[in-house]
Amino acid sequence: MTSGEDSLILRCSRSFLKGSNYCIFKCCGACFRTPEQGAQTSLKCICDSALTTGKYFSNLQEAPVQIRGVRKLEKIQADLWNITEDFLKGKD
Repeated sequence: MTSGEDSLILRCSRSFLKGSNYCIFKCCGACFRTPEQGAQTSLKCICDSALTTGKYFSNLQEAPVQIRGVRKLEKIQADLWNITEDFLKGKD
């Protein structure tokens, strides 16, 4: 490959990547935050002395804590307990 072909490939790939990045960020821009936007809730919690501790905040507001997979976790714990009991009793 000649250097002319190399530069053509590089220019085409850069152009493609630039266009695809634009498309991704234009379409999904609402899903992403800037670092400043992402830090706002943390800074509010740190700086606002009127807020009580032990609460969860999201998007500058108090929000409920969402626990996912509790039933699955309880089943895993029960299974582990039973396996451990069987192991200690000498069962295989």
